[in-house]
Amino acid sequence: MACHARLHGNLQRSKAGGMAQKTPEGDRIAKVLARAGVASRREAERMIEAGRISVNGKVIERAALNVTDADKIAVDGKPLDAPEPERLWLYHKPAGGDNPQGRTGPCDHLRRTARRDATRDERRAA
Repeated sequence: MACHARLHGNLQRSKAGGMAQKTPEGDRIAKVLARAGVASRREAERMIEAGRISVNGKVIERAALNVTDADKIAVDGKPLDAPEPERLWLYHKPAGGDNPQGRTGPCDHLRRTARRDATRDERRAA
């Protein structure tokens, strides 16, 4: 068991006595790119495979990479902007929201609300 642990330096002993994987710090690169508005996670993975993303000056080849705020990320040679803050939507569904007759429901209302908020945010930024 000791030899096995030496061979796999990224493993540590769990409280139960077995081997457990250490969790790397930070977030996956595709998630960071998606939060910054560059692309969806899947599209970000394709951009990585195409060699368009670099971290700390080195082009990465695989999306299996965690990054932190200390890492310098570039897309097509241009530095990545800071990610937008997360938004949490608390929604109180109006009465009668579930209706199979095709009338508007909560998702329709949320889409309209999100568009209105985005437009307001754009005007504030200008």
